[in-house]
Amino acid sequence: MACWPHRDEAVNTLFELGSKDTNLRGEVLLTETEDQLPKNLEISQHPVPKPDEGDALENGEEDPIDE
Repeated sequence: MACWPHRDEAVNTLFELGSKDTNLRGEVLLTETEDQLPKNLEISQHPVPKPDEGDALENGEEDPIDE
């Protein structure tokens, strides 16, 4: 889950991530917020796929999602 104040920022980020990983799927949703946290967001019951241990980023950087 990630939050952006503007829809265009969220769409651009989703597009950029999808360009790097064509198997990645995502959806931009409008949600109500309370204390800057989503209020009416349903969490998916599908587990997040774990990367293979042999997979590494091409440039050797750490995965920004893990930070």
